[in-house]
Amino acid sequence: MSAPRRSRSAFLAFAASLIAFLFSFANVSCQGQRVASLSGVQLAFGAQIDNTDMWGNKRPQKVEPEPFALLAFFTAVAGAALALVGPATRRLTIAAGGGGALLPLLLINKVERDVMTHSSGMIDVSAGGGLLSAIFLFLIAAVLAWFGGREARPFSVSPGPEKQPDLS
Repeated sequence: MSAPRRSRSAFLAFAASLIAFLFSFANVSCQGQRVASLSGVQLAFGAQIDNTDMWGNKRPQKVEPEPFALLAFFTAVAGAALALVGPATRRLTIAAGGGGALLPLLLINKVERDVMTHSSGMIDVSAGGGLLSAIFLFLIAAVLAWFGGREARPFSVSPGPEKQPDLS
């Protein structure tokens, strides 16, 4: 596989991680029942969700943008752009993949901590499938970028010694 083809593969992995932002990043539940599900785009750019109480009344609630989600989103965009540039930016592309994998982990940790302090343990937040796939795809992109810019070394067999050792 040639280096340009591998960099295209890294680009596709970053693009797939951007698509993962459309899926569930955080599942919010109260006493075991799912109350809300937030996508990566909603967490990155903020959103307004309808919160229904136990009597069926809907109240709009604003979700503030999370900086870690926004940084992860822009890291995916930057990683995709860097992967298209080619092997000259290999180290930056690898850093984008590694940083992109770390940011969603920090995001879910922060969201869980914030919800725990504000709800006194009544509300639980768990990682969604989109978040887990984004982490996985960022790691795949970093690995593809790592191997994408490496030059293939020619394989050569060294000749053995001219005189065989005497075993007797």
